[in-house]
Amino acid sequence: MRTIILLILSCFIVYTTQARVNSNMDDILGIWQMENGTLQVEVFKKEGKYFGKITWVKDQSKKGSIGQLVLWNLVYDAESSEWNNGEIRLPEMNHSASCYLKLINKDTIIATGYHGLRMFGKDAKFNRLK
Repeated sequence: MRTIILLILSCFIVYTTQARVNSNMDDILGIWQMENGTLQVEVFKKEGKYFGKITWVKDQSKKGSIGQLVLWNLVYDAESSEWNNGEIRLPEMNHSASCYLKLINKDTIIATGYHGLRMFGKDAKFNRLK
């Protein structure tokens, strides 16, 4: 009897943990505006990975960058509660960099681009629009 109770309890813990992880995976989906208000990025999911493309720019001379992918191949890491192993390239960058995203709260995300060591990365803050 004790074994059955432990088995049921174990199944319940695994089920609820999996449900919690899955509900957090897609929290970054939506439209985000860079904190300085210069651009907006739509984060979407494709084939289990997360991508971001520019949907609006403040400077009309940069209108050609609308539709450009600026985040790609991010995957959710439940242990660290972040999206990582991806790359970022913002219009002012002449190259791509390794990237990870961290949700600060439901409406704020920090994107960090780095080469080599994360501790030397550069952060960009985004606020949720939708």
